[in-house]
Amino acid sequence: MEESIFLVQPGIYKAQGRNSITVNGLALDCTGSTFEFAAFCKGDVTLGIYVDAPEAYENRLYFSVYIDGQLLEPREKYGFGGTRKTEFVLARDLEEGYHTFSIIRQNESETGEFCIRYIMLTGRLQTPPRDRERYIEFVGDSITTGIGNLYTPEARNPSIDPKSKVYQDGTQTYAILAARRLRADCSVVAQQGIGIICGWQPHTMLETYEMTCYQRNRRADWNFIRQPDFVVINLGSNDMDKIEENGKTPVDVQAGAVRLSRIIRGHYPSAGIVWAMGMIGQQLCPYLRAAVEELGGAENGYYYLQLESDTAGGGGHPSLAGQRRNAELLYEFLKKLYEERA
Repeated sequence: MEESIFLVQPGIYKAQGRNSITVNGLALDCTGSTFEFAAFCKGDVTLGIYVDAPEAYENRLYFSVYIDGQLLEPREKYGFGGTRKTEFVLARDLEEGYHTFSIIRQNESETGEFCIRYIMLTGRLQTPPRDRERYIEFVGDSITTGIGNLYTPEARNPSIDPKSKVYQDGTQTYAILAARRLRADCSVVAQQGIGIICGWQPHTMLETYEMTCYQRNRRADWNFIRQPDFVVINLGSNDMDKIEENGKTPVDVQAGAVRLSRIIRGHYPSAGIVWAMGMIGQQLCPYLRAAVEELGGAENGYYYLQLESDTAGGGGHPSLAGQRRNAELLYEFLKKLYEERA
């Protein structure tokens, strides 16, 4: 077998999440964005990548890497910073045979840009993994991107912000954990600080949902080709933080939730839409439940799920234990809906 370089192009890989081919390669823009491929190979496997992210340890880009279904450790080995084109050795000294590879982004878009340019290996690529039968989209804020979920008082470093990327793993949230249990592909559309109608960001989900990636290209809309079975929304915490400052009321948030739901249904006419609420604060829960009722409830494919509050993670965000508990609640809820659809 000879060493070969394979430029990243459609047909040689499977991707999950909103992504696009750019001048720097395949951009993995969002939390949970995934690049998967398979090869019959041996020896080292290397990716050509482009990175544009903070160099500081606490704000680097982090990835989960799986080879043949096994998660590689330690996490710190798969953190990237700086601005450069470089190579990343994904695996070393593999035995000759069939192998699968998966790279999953842990942090959200605003952390920086990460693109995959080529695959270099000794061997040949195989047919990439197939799309799974089930597919779920998640729309949310820092709860869904996993801010603070790795933080514990015991592991606290006084010099590092509890909300920093060191303590964030977006692959260990209620969303992606539930999707894994359901054996579903997934896409995450989320950003810390964002709200339905207001929040800590200068933009809202109503304004940015239809974009591929607001942080990278505000002129590129997503294609909405692959249709999810369900869209799970967890928004409202940041609206509540900024509601008075922006002269809004909970009823305004309710109206925004109805509008966002209808935008999503316009792109995904057959998808069930689930508002899964309550992980940080529950003041808006009655209004978001009312929004679901206004939309026609379960009869029209709109659902409400009450989640458990947990603020034991970094910066008052859900802890890993809290994310796992709510993943179980969401799993059971969606499992029942899937069974009803069968």
